[in-house]
Amino acid sequence: MLERTTILIPTFNRTSGLKRLLHFLAAEGAACPILVLDSGDAASQEENAETCRTSPLSTAHHCYPEGIYQLDKWEEGLRLVGTEFSAFAADDDFVFPATLGECERFLLAHPDYVVCQGFFLSFRRQGREESSSRTHFQLDSPGAGREEETPVARVWMAFHSYAHLIYGLRRTACWVDSLHRINAATKVHRGHGSSIEEMLDAMLCLVAGKLRRLPLLHSLRNGKPTDAWPLSFLYGPDFSPVMTAFTHAFLDAFVPVSGQSRGECEALFLAAFHNYRQRLFGHDAPVPDSWKGLVGPFGKPEEDARLQPLLASLNVTGPAFDRARGLLEQFPLPIDFTGS
Repeated sequence: MLERTTILIPTFNRTSGLKRLLHFLAAEGAACPILVLDSGDAASQEENAETCRTSPLSTAHHCYPEGIYQLDKWEEGLRLVGTEFSAFAADDDFVFPATLGECERFLLAHPDYVVCQGFFLSFRRQGREESSSRTHFQLDSPGAGREEETPVARVWMAFHSYAHLIYGLRRTACWVDSLHRINAATKVHRGHGSSIEEMLDAMLCLVAGKLRRLPLLHSLRNGKPTDAWPLSFLYGPDFSPVMTAFTHAFLDAFVPVSGQSRGECEALFLAAFHNYRQRLFGHDAPVPDSWKGLVGPFGKPEEDARLQPLLASLNVTGPAFDRARGLLEQFPLPIDFTGS
């Protein structure tokens, strides 16, 4: 299991979370290289170095400046990977090695797929007092797989049933290419949150190949607040140059494999993105004047029918899940607003 996989753990001043995750991975027998990408302060880096040194896992600790941008750190970390596949794990989450092993087996047998992942449950402590608080779980990012044969179809349908691919098992070369393109596009447009970067990464991944979603529990994710775009930003003047930069980054990868002109690809991408944006805020959201010739009236698309049988067979019980729940009760972490 995981003979060709590396797990990368970005961390930023969350020493307790890193200890908890490494403890869980050791209990689950994660027999693969683990890279800890640490951009915390000096004290936390020193503590994390000792945590990695004493871990029974094959763990390497790499330090970065505190001010490094998150995706720069991710790209630099990926360039250290020596395995065919890679998976990221947030330092305050739990990732299930057995599911990564199934994903690895699938990708080895299906070269036209570039990412494989299970399902994610987000968790949040509820209750004002520690003695009365309890952990609540809910399904996170439940989009279906994308197995259409053409990049055009995969990208279009991904906006109908969107799921982030940040924590899936990916082909390392695909990951490096995606992050390099995103970082090149964001150099002058950073500070607007990671939502558009996450979406661009998913689209670039689906340009490169297919996504398989397995009916397995992939990870438990800390239900901390996200930096979702406010409506004022999505329809305000500051969004236009950001969207232009990301559109060009996407088209540079998409046009050569699409069989269509750059103008046709741009129209498709903008229409698909507008459709997604309407789903976020209701389909009465205004259409920018410059896009009115590119998009028609969009209703709310029905959920992908392939998703339902996967969810029906999703098993959220078993020893690994019980161990994770036990660690949540034993080492509850505060909700953290800082990035990794």
